[in-house]
Amino acid sequence: MLLQKALGDLDSRKYLSTGRVVLVGHATKGRIRDCSQSGSKSSTALYVPGYPLTLLEPQAIDPFGTLAVELNTKDEIFLHRFYKLDRYPWCPINGQSDWSIFAVSDQLVFHATMFSWGMHFRHRTPAPKHDEEMQVIQHKLAAISLINSRLSDPEAATSDATIAAVAALTNIALVIDSYPEASKHMRGLEAIVKMRGGLSTLGSGVQLHLQRLISWNDLIYSEVFDEKLRFSPIEVWDEAWGTFQQPDESTSLPGLSYTELRAARVPRHDVLELLGDIQGLCRLEQTSPLLQTDEQGRMRRGDMFHRIERRLRLIVQADTAPGKNRWDATVWRAVSLTALVFTHHHLRGNPLKYRHFPVLSMQLHDTLLTMSEDLSEFAFAPILLLWVLSTGAIVSSNVEAVHQSFVTMLSRACVRYGLVEGDQFLWNMSGFLWIGEADEKRSSELWQEMERSMRQGGI
Repeated sequence: MLLQKALGDLDSRKYLSTGRVVLVGHATKGRIRDCSQSGSKSSTALYVPGYPLTLLEPQAIDPFGTLAVELNTKDEIFLHRFYKLDRYPWCPINGQSDWSIFAVSDQLVFHATMFSWGMHFRHRTPAPKHDEEMQVIQHKLAAISLINSRLSDPEAATSDATIAAVAALTNIALVIDSYPEASKHMRGLEAIVKMRGGLSTLGSGVQLHLQRLISWNDLIYSEVFDEKLRFSPIEVWDEAWGTFQQPDESTSLPGLSYTELRAARVPRHDVLELLGDIQGLCRLEQTSPLLQTDEQGRMRRGDMFHRIERRLRLIVQADTAPGKNRWDATVWRAVSLTALVFTHHHLRGNPLKYRHFPVLSMQLHDTLLTMSEDLSEFAFAPILLLWVLSTGAIVSSNVEAVHQSFVTMLSRACVRYGLVEGDQFLWNMSGFLWIGEADEKRSSELWQEMERSMRQGGI
C-alpha cells in the first residue's frame, strides 16, 4: 500500500485503444500484441527507412521462443536497434552494457527498456512515424500495468526488475513530464529503494547500473525542481576516479593559483579543487575523446562526471542558505553553476534541449545580476569571468532573453579587458577549461554573435 500511495494509481485503460496496436491487460501480463497480425504470421520482411539493416525477418532474434519475454515483429526491430546502436550521451540503459541481457530477462524490464530506448531513438530520426510513436507509448503503458500488478507483493515490488522499471520511467518523466508527474515518479522510486534497504543493497552486476540511473534521476530532479538530493553518493564514482591519473605537473588555472588568490585577498573555496578536476577531464577529452572510447570507458567517464556534478550541486544549494558570506553567495555560486553546466554539456555531451539547462542558466544569470554592473567581483581573475559568461551564453541558447543578456555582458567584458579581436578571445579561452575542436567551434560562433551585438548595440 505504501508503494501504491507513492506511485499513485497509474491507470492505463484509457489508452488501450489506439489504432492498430492495443495493450493486452493483466490477463496476459500486460503484453503487447499487434492486431494487424491476427491469424498466421506473415513471413514478409520489414523495411525500416533510414536504418542500416533494412531487412529484418520476423522472430529473427528469438526464433525458438526461449527468451523470458514475448516479442512481436515491431519489438524485434526495436530490440535490434537497442543492441546495435550506441546511446549518446551515455546511459546505463543501453544494449552494449550488462543491461542488454537484463532487458530480456523479465517482461517488465523489457517494456520499460523499450520505452526508454524508443524515447531516445525518436530524436535520432528526422520524422518518426505515428505507428512507431504509438509502439513506444504502448511499452510505457504495459510497464505501468505490470508495475501496478507487482506492488501488492513486497518481494516483487522491491525486485531489481521493478526498481529498474520505475527508475527508467522516472528518467523519461524528468525529460518530458510536469512537476506533479515527475514528483510522483521520484517519490515512488525513493519508497521502493527505501523498502529494499537503500542503494547499498544494489551492489553487483546490473544493480550497479541501477545505482547510476537512480542517482542520475536524483541529480536532474534536484536541478530542475530545485529540491534537495535524496540519495547518498555511490562508490562507483570514487572507484572510477581512482583509475584516472592526473598529470604530475598539473598547473593552476589562470588567476586561481594559491599565490594569485592570496595576493588578491580572495578566499579559497572547495569549487577550486573541482575546477582542477574538470581541467584534468578536459585534457583527457583532448587525448581520448569520449565518443571514441568503448562501453567501459564511457561508463567510467560518466561516473567521473557524476562525482563532480553532485559535489557542485551540493555547493550551489549550500551557498544559497541564509548566513553565507558574500563571496559564497555570489562569485563561488556563479562559478559552481558554470562548472555544473560545463560538465553537463561540454564534457558529458548532454544536448541543450534537456530541461535542466534553461533552469541552471537562469539561476546563473540571476546570480550575476546580484553583483555590481561591471562584475568587478571577478577582477582578480578576468579569464574566469570570461569563461563564466561564455559558458552561460552557450548553454542558454534556448532561453532567448537570458542568452542575449549573457552575450551583452560578455561583449562588454571583452572590450573592458582589451579583447577586440576573435583570435585574442579564442586564445584566452583556450588557456582555461577547453576540450579542443568542439570548444573552438562553440567559441568561434559565439564571437561572431558578439561582433553583431557590438555593432548593433554600439558596445
